[in-house]
Amino acid sequence: MRATVVTLVLVLVAAAAAAGSGGPRVTLLQASPVVVAGAGFAPGRAVAVGYVSGAHRARRIAHADAHGRVRAVFKALVFERCRGLTVRAGAAPPLVVLPCSAPGGKPVVAATVAGLVRGSAFVPGEHVVVSGRVSDTDPVTAKLDAAGDGTFAVHLVLPTHRCGELFVRATGSLGSAATFTFSGPDCKGP
Repeated sequence: MRATVVTLVLVLVAAAAAAGSGGPRVTLLQASPVVVAGAGFAPGRAVAVGYVSGAHRARRIAHADAHGRVRAVFKALVFERCRGLTVRAGAAPPLVVLPCSAPGGKPVVAATVAGLVRGSAFVPGEHVVVSGRVSDTDPVTAKLDAAGDGTFAVHLVLPTHRCGELFVRATGSLGSAATFTFSGPDCKGP
C-alpha cells in the first residue's frame, strides 16, 4: 500500500512538471544585437532558429543544453520594433510581433483616473517601465513584463485629483513605446 501511494505521488509530480513545461517556446531577449532564447527543447538537439524582420532574414543552428534551453545571437542584426518580426525555432510556436503599420501592431497604452493602466502590442516578455502622473505631481513608476500576447495591466497609486491632466508613458526594453493623456476638468477658481 505504501509503495502504491509513493508511486502515485511520483506519477502526479511528473505529470504536473510535464503540464507546466508547455512544450518548446521562444522569446526575444535583446534588440541589438538580436538575441533569441528558447526553452523546452530536447536536451542536446540541434534547433534551427530563423529570424525575419522587414527585409532582414537570418538563420542560426543552436544546440539545446542539458535543460533544453537554446540561445542564438544574430550579431549583424538590430531589431526595430515598428518593422515587426517573426522568430521560428524548431517545434516552438512562432514568436510574431506585428509591424506598427499593421492593424493592432502599434503599441498602445490606456489608463483610468483610478490608476489602472493597460497596454497592448508590446513585444511578448518585454520588460516595460510604466510611469504616470497627474498634472504637476511627481510621477509614479512600475516595472513589469509584457505577457505572452504582448499585453500588460498594472495599477499605479496616483494622487486623487479631480482636476488636471493624467499622463502615462510605457517604454519597453525592446523598443515598444506608447503614451496616454487624459485632460480632466479645469478647476481654477475665479
